Amino acid sequence: MKIVRSIDKKIWSKFVSSHPESTVFHTLEMHEVFERTKMMNPQCIYLINKNEQILGLLQFVIIRQNNILPSYISSRSIIWGAPLIFESNNKSKITNILFKYYNKIAGNRVLFSEVRSSIFDLRNIPFSSKYGFYFEDHLNYLINFEKGKDALWSNISK
Repeated sequence: MKIVRSIDKKIWSKFVSSHPESTVFHTLEMHEVFERTKMMNPQCIYLINKNEQILGLLQFVIIRQNNILPSYISSRSIIWGAPLIFESNNKSKITNILFKYYNKIAGNRVLFSEVRSSIFDLRNIPFSSKYGFYFEDHLNYLINFEKGKDALWSNISK
């Protein structure tokens, strides 16, 4: 097994399209959208075997807030969709390898990282605290729009 930073686009697309836990955020097309978006720098980490088959994929986007401050204090990293792992029996091992390498890449370049996943349950994954991640439940704000525009604006603090 080895980590690579780029791979043939057809291999990537086939891996993502055949994976039951993939989301739009894992696709090559979404990567290209992020590439064309100002202040976004998409990155990929692939773990491959000796036959160059993808065993794990971790895609993330480094987002800068501005060009005035140094990037390490004005950037964050978002991992949408969490890692995609080929072999379920090696999921923990492969996830650990991907996040260890992720921390080497993003650790000094961003102020913080987020893993935003609707599929991958991060509550009981042992890697999270080992690499400085902790779990927070998803937060939803429910707003009653029937109150009217003036009432909604009056509830927003400045």
